[in-house]
Amino acid sequence: MNVQRHTISMKGIITIIAIIKSAFLRSIAIVIALMFSVCVLHATDETVLKLYKWVQGSFSNKLQAEKDTSISVNRLHITQFIDISNDSSWFFVEERLATDTSMWKFRCIWRIKRVEEGMIELVEFDLPDNDKYDLTDLRGIGIGGKNFMIDVVGLRRRRGCEVNIQFDGNVFGGSTHGTGCRAQESGGSYRTVEVKFMIDGMLIRERSFNALSEQIGGPQRSYEIFIRE
Repeated sequence: MNVQRHTISMKGIITIIAIIKSAFLRSIAIVIALMFSVCVLHATDETVLKLYKWVQGSFSNKLQAEKDTSISVNRLHITQFIDISNDSSWFFVEERLATDTSMWKFRCIWRIKRVEEGMIELVEFDLPDNDKYDLTDLRGIGIGGKNFMIDVVGLRRRRGCEVNIQFDGNVFGGSTHGTGCRAQESGGSYRTVEVKFMIDGMLIRERSFNALSEQIGGPQRSYEIFIRE
């Protein structure tokens, strides 16, 4: 009986050792997985930081307008005003006529965020009380700049206007999907947005459609080409 109790005890010890060994191996596996995730995160963040840099600045479609007289010369300014983290940031976007800089054509807020490996999301938000912001000198805003303070918590998101962006090594490209992005102009039902961001400029195509999916606004085929100034 004593021998049998001793044998059972030894089996118990062996079982405990096996459990400890298994738990130790699982811990090592978890640590390796976390280290790999951090490496992937870092690599992806570097890509997002590159996009942040490329979208910021002043741009003009002057060269395109010189070749196509039906296009008005516009200036586009994009500046980062909140830097939350390496994988999420907020930008002010404004387009003005080059011939009359006192009047703006388009204003909104962009949030650019990495949502998963290989995928970046651009989300549009309405800029509340557009006309109350004195942004004539666009160089005066930005991180730490003056004349532009806004609480992003209360911003209204433009649902359905999310642009999913991927990077091919040279160009960040993406578009909206479906018909959920509400048209901004009168008579429109929905709009689509296509973007291509490059180191020296960007291509943007926005088109509006009615309820019958007939295009009522925006270029048929071509992009609006903005070159960095």
